[in-house]
Amino acid sequence: MQGTTLKLIVEMDAQDAQRVIKSGSLASLFSDLNISTDEIKNIESEAEKETVAEPQQTENKTVPTTTISYTHDDLAKAAITLMDAGKQPELLGLLQEFNVQAVPMLKEDQIGPFALKLRELGAKI
Repeated sequence: MQGTTLKLIVEMDAQDAQRVIKSGSLASLFSDLNISTDEIKNIESEAEKETVAEPQQTENKTVPTTTISYTHDDLAKAAITLMDAGKQPELLGLLQEFNVQAVPMLKEDQIGPFALKLRELGAKI
């Protein structure tokens, strides 16, 4: 097959390339192809340069968020829909969980978590 050129392209990740270089598999292949050791060292050197981990560039995607504030009145309206749906026992249990007897007795820092629990019970809030 004189005069015929075979081009061999091998793609691998950095870990595989390091393993192939360290194991000597690459050198063995090149010696079988009568490629000089200087050429092998140059190829291995280039491969190592390319496999050096560079900081990955990640796209900084900002997800738009909005803060929703609920009032005691919003929570009361949502609670009424749950009562209408027959979930009065669950609602009473939720009030006990927050150590209050009625929605207007919730502290400001309890409003958000209470709204979340109402939503978990099926309230549209």
